[in-house]
Amino acid sequence: RSMLQTDQPTPTIGSQLANMRMEEDGSYLIYFGPKAPKGYENNWLQTIPNKSWFVMLRMFGPTEKWFDQTWRPSEIELI
Repeated sequence: RSMLQTDQPTPTIGSQLANMRMEEDGSYLIYFGPKAPKGYENNWLQTIPNKSWFVMLRMFGPTEKWFDQTWRPSEIELI
């Protein structure tokens, strides 16, 4: 699948990218929308109104919590 066609030069998010904002509990909030929320510009993926998109989670070296299903990503929430 091709990347999003947006104004962002690299429409991708990952914990290995520089300047991602980590929450106090070690998690990352990722935002999807036409405009970045203030303070979370590096945790944001631009979407284009009336265009389709989907989320793909790619795991590198998942730990036991992934396999025994004691950890799972949160649902996407409208804010």
